[in-house]
Amino acid sequence: MTMAERITELLIRHNGQAFCDDCLRRTLHTSSARAVGRATKAMAANPAYQRQPMICARYANERPTIRALWPGF
Repeated sequence: MTMAERITELLIRHNGQAFCDDCLRRTLHTSSARAVGRATKAMAANPAYQRQPMICARYANERPTIRALWPGF
């Protein structure tokens, strides 16, 4: 499973919540911040996702975050 697929699964499970890259890295139990960052930046090109500064669901402060704009399958 790719990093983008893992992130998508998480975003769908947390319906509409925005997560920063650090939250995603910790929640997905990966040490590769670079892999998470690359995946979220690539995902942002897809209109099904929104990447922008928002209040992070975990840290409760404004950070660059990503969220799914659709409920999944």
